[in-house]
Amino acid sequence: YEDADFCLPPVRLTEGELIALFLGQKLLSRCAGTPYEPQIRTAFSKVCSFLPEGISVDFGAFDRWISFDMEPLRGDEKKLLEDYRKVLAAIENKETLHINYYTASRGQSGWRSIDPYHLRYFHGAWYIIAYCHWRDEVRIFALDRVRKIKETGIQFRPRPDFSLREYLGECFGIERGDQPQRVVIRFDRQQARWVQAREWHPSQQLEHLPDGSLLLEFTV
Repeated sequence: YEDADFCLPPVRLTEGELIALFLGQKLLSRCAGTPYEPQIRTAFSKVCSFLPEGISVDFGAFDRWISFDMEPLRGDEKKLLEDYRKVLAAIENKETLHINYYTASRGQSGWRSIDPYHLRYFHGAWYIIAYCHWRDEVRIFALDRVRKIKETGIQFRPRPDFSLREYLGECFGIERGDQPQRVVIRFDRQQARWVQAREWHPSQQLEHLPDGSLLLEFTV
């Protein structure tokens, strides 16, 4: 539906809100939004065009004051963008894909069919969480190790017993094993002060010992 008389209302942002918008754009461009970078920049420019002329911020100063130490995207960006779009479309349409995948542990490439469920960005790389027909289980595939993608036109039904939250909850970062294991690590008094300040895993539990040391326990 189109209305020739429709227009967006004026957007009134404080200087602080505009700064937050700028920082969000910078962070997304450097991190998970790399394949979306052109769209993010276009959207940001459109939003800025509706801002009151009275607001002015020296964005150049923020570039000098603030920086983000993000890992560069792993793999060839042009190919990643093309494959990313194919996988995302397959997730939306619930379409089985036939991929030629390089398995680093074996140093070999081979064809397999997958039902893609989710795309996850982690430490500079995109990963496909998908049901593997060959392995008969949900597996994690690095997008930059996918050599070729063939669309099959075959629709799939996601496994009713699969929970993305539970699946990722058993990961340590992006790594998974065969069976969840209880892990307990003891840190001495000196290291405990840094370890306790960070969440290493959603299931973690901390136990402070009388001598100042720390037990970190989680299941992965």
